[in-house]
Amino acid sequence: MRDRAAEAGALPGYREWRLGRAEGGTVWECGWEAPYGALLRAAQVVPDTPPGGDRWMLGWITDDGDWAGAAADWSTVRASFRPPR
Repeated sequence: MRDRAAEAGALPGYREWRLGRAEGGTVWECGWEAPYGALLRAAQVVPDTPPGGDRWMLGWITDDGDWAGAAADWSTVRASFRPPR
């Protein structure tokens, strides 16, 4: 999906920081240029779940310049997430 989106021009300036296993799940961290010129940076985490359990995705997006400053907030979101019962 990401390759098709990048090839179609939907993710101008696309760059990928990581894609793979980390943080108790699978993480995709990437960035692209917004129409207004800023570099956006995003992370999506699919937490590990027991076999047969529901899958959930957590997402975070901000301007790249705010990424480091927002890291504590993103850590709080990840640490406090509990899937619905």
